[in-house]
Amino acid sequence: MATFGAKGILSPLAASRKTLVSILDGIQNYNHNMKNFLLYMLAMIVSVKSFSQSNALSAQNDTLLAYNETVRVDGVLKNELFIRARDWLSNNCKNLKIQDKELGELSGSGTATGKLTIHFLGEHTGLATFDFTINIFVKDGIYKYIITNIENTKVNGTAANGVLGMLYISKHCTVQGIPLSQKKLDEAYQSVKDGFDKTEKELVGFLKSSMQNKSTPDF
Repeated sequence: MATFGAKGILSPLAASRKTLVSILDGIQNYNHNMKNFLLYMLAMIVSVKSFSQSNALSAQNDTLLAYNETVRVDGVLKNELFIRARDWLSNNCKNLKIQDKELGELSGSGTATGKLTIHFLGEHTGLATFDFTINIFVKDGIYKYIITNIENTKVNGTAANGVLGMLYISKHCTVQGIPLSQKKLDEAYQSVKDGFDKTEKELVGFLKSSMQNKSTPDF
């Protein structure tokens, strides 16, 4: 069967076939290019997601554990709240770092203890010691406290192996040199934070009670 006309021009049928082949080749090339593009985009999405997750974990590892609350004490002026906060800090903290009556700001550092439980070859309990910083800000009828820089400095009275250092919001402990699996280490880390959490509730309970009571005159 001839495929050319009298003047060497493609017949309509042959031209149609060539056009169809060209279209199919174009579709295959398009599909190939689209496949490569989709794979590239998928790789970018996975990379961005992994980067975001990595940044989120890094942020958690860098964000200190902290407690804060704003409390209303209706009808009590700023100066009176300042004196009450100062008296409480004097009785419950090792030292006062900031006392600015005009700004209504106080700061002190304290030490507290909390229960520690480790599950390794059985259940073992101990006593964790913490250092912390507390800031108190007062205004007329209101005050705010912030407890942060919480550091586990001792376990059962010693600063030997097992001390977990500064506490962060992350669930994962990054302390090196403790002979525990990462899972057990994370459990111990959470137990230490739970221990301070209970201590913090007691501490704040005393603070709130003191801030409700009328202060003793300075003289």
